[in-house]
Amino acid sequence: MKIGITGGIGCGKSTVTNHLLDLGYNVIDCDKLAREIVEPGMPALKKLTLALGPEILNEDGTLDRGRTGDIVFNDDEKRKVLDEITHSAILDLMNERLKESSHEHNFIDAALIFETGLDKEMDMVWLVTCDNEIRKKRVMARDNLSEEMVEAKIASQMSDKKKALLASEIIDNSGTMEETYTNVDRLLEKYL
Repeated sequence: MKIGITGGIGCGKSTVTNHLLDLGYNVIDCDKLAREIVEPGMPALKKLTLALGPEILNEDGTLDRGRTGDIVFNDDEKRKVLDEITHSAILDLMNERLKESSHEHNFIDAALIFETGLDKEMDMVWLVTCDNEIRKKRVMARDNLSEEMVEAKIASQMSDKKKALLASEIIDNSGTMEETYTNVDRLLEKYL
């Protein structure tokens, strides 16, 4: 069984996935996969370089994330190319990791699970949510950002309300860690 774990910035996906790891479940982190696919020598980095130009690379051949971001976020066509190349490579690597897994139940941690269509690859998706004020405080403390910057980041993402309509289950992470763990444990008992 493949269960997606998703949620907006500051909602606490890591709290949920760390609990799952502590319980012995396999968790595939799509953010880590996204970093792996653009390491020097990887096919996705080669494709990106051909599509976006050599200026996306640092002198040592690594991806210049800042420069790449500047290029794609001001050009919808280039962003689409970036997304097509990276999402395909992430999906391929995720499926490779799933084949290698000896676990019956695998969790996929992906912030953009609905936005990328990855939810269609899952048996179900659990959405991690929390109170908006708590989210803002968490992200401001963690990333040392202003309230305005955090609000802009939250506003740029698909809303929890929209995600909730698509999710199989919702895990409220507004309370204590123990309460969140209890919510996760209930879902594990229900489905696994």
